[in-house]
Amino acid sequence: MSLKKFFIFLMFSLISISFLFAQAGRGTARIGGTVKDEEGKPVIGAKVVLEHQEEKGALRDAKTDKKGKWSIIGLGTGIWKLTVTAEGYEPYEQVIFVSQLERNPSIDVILKKIKIAEPEYEEGVEFLEEGNKLFNEGKFVEAISAYKKFLEKNPSAYQVHFNIGNCYKEKGDFEKAIEEYNIVLSETKAKGVDLKGEKLYAKTLAAMGEVLVKKGDYQSAQTYFQQSLDLNPQDENLAYNVGEIYFSSGKIEEAIQFFNLAIQIKPQWSEPYLKLGYVYLNKNDLEKAKEMFKKYLELAPDAPNAEEIKKVIQSLEKK
Repeated sequence: MSLKKFFIFLMFSLISISFLFAQAGRGTARIGGTVKDEEGKPVIGAKVVLEHQEEKGALRDAKTDKKGKWSIIGLGTGIWKLTVTAEGYEPYEQVIFVSQLERNPSIDVILKKIKIAEPEYEEGVEFLEEGNKLFNEGKFVEAISAYKKFLEKNPSAYQVHFNIGNCYKEKGDFEKAIEEYNIVLSETKAKGVDLKGEKLYAKTLAAMGEVLVKKGDYQSAQTYFQQSLDLNPQDENLAYNVGEIYFSSGKIEEAIQFFNLAIQIKPQWSEPYLKLGYVYLNKNDLEKAKEMFKKYLELAPDAPNAEEIKKVIQSLEKK
């Protein structure tokens, strides 16, 4: 192939990639999978939501059938945030890449059951269960009401303010979310215990950081994230989750920083490399994206999405 033809082909390939990413949310791609519990049983009626990360508001959703299966069609090429919720289970989130050109691999999700009240908080536990159910259904106002009824029965259960804060965060009432999170932080400090190892305290700091990111106060958010990580310096999941928060908020450089931190903590963990591949793809740094995707495959050659990632790499290195 002549040099001239090569550059023409390369230009066409890059234009094609840009065009595909421009089809924000709309297209012909199909994706599906399963939702099961930790025992491998299908979770019936779980809600699956896909949100395009380049065109906010581009949403697709589905519910699982009696076998726990789901599928969504009409998707455009690009990066989507997958959220799965079901009554009695912790919400699940994952960032995925959807292709219109190739068959997308099955997304198989395992949901963890919510651990509800501690033994000393047995009275009014039905309100806590109802709050969790309503939260998973996206009924945040009703969930807040249920959680507050639980608190009336168990006023010392300050941990539930974390749940209430999450409700306010999801409904966009950030000031009230901060108020609730501050209750958790102050009550935990009042216990006079070593904060290292207090997972809820660290999670609350991270949640405060997430709210501040949503408010656009990135400097303060960084402070809270760092405090959370200082309490759990070897928690690769925390660093990874902070990277996810920044990535979904469009703060690419910060996302890179925290995904790299997750790698420093656990170098053989494949997931941060995958997310860095998507980040660099979003940044249009195709060489770096290719490098990250290759490292992901090196660490997870048998991953369910391995074939998909191989095809992404192939599309990036066509000559």
